[in-house]
Amino acid sequence: MKSKSKSFWASIIGVVVSGLYIVALFHIISTTWISFKKSGLDDTRIAVEGSLYIALMLVIITTFALSVAILVKIAKNKDIFNGRNRKILFSDIFFLFFVAFLCFVLSVSGVGTLAVILYVLALILLSISATLLLVDFNENLKIQKENRNKIDNTATQDNFYKIEEIMNKNINDKE
Repeated sequence: MKSKSKSFWASIIGVVVSGLYIVALFHIISTTWISFKKSGLDDTRIAVEGSLYIALMLVIITTFALSVAILVKIAKNKDIFNGRNRKILFSDIFFLFFVAFLCFVLSVSGVGTLAVILYVLALILLSISATLLLVDFNENLKIQKENRNKIDNTATQDNFYKIEEIMNKNINDKE
């Protein structure tokens, strides 16, 4: 678990932050819809803003699901750096950075001070989470490369000894 500790903590951070963001979005969406009904705004504006919130919710739910998938794979001691799990890992990294970018955009969009602080905190935590996953993936690549080099060196030495044995046999046969 030592080599996967960065991925484990990154997944925990991703799950917690995106889970809290989902809860906050449910609150924001419900209060926004209530205020729309009370204000009697144009249906077009309600549809556009509602659609944007729903699209944001889908992105956050996808990020949450990918972080949970990585966390489950780590808990089951499965290799998250190879095969299909690698695709899930890269998708999670992309969505974490994308949501962090969305947090940045939302933090400069003229919201209140508390919202700016929360968006910046989410931005930092999601960026840390994605970076930890990338660092862990990079370390795994280095380990794989070292193992591959060891195998290549062993195969080269074996071939050298076989060639040397054949040459010695040919020399002995000539004598």
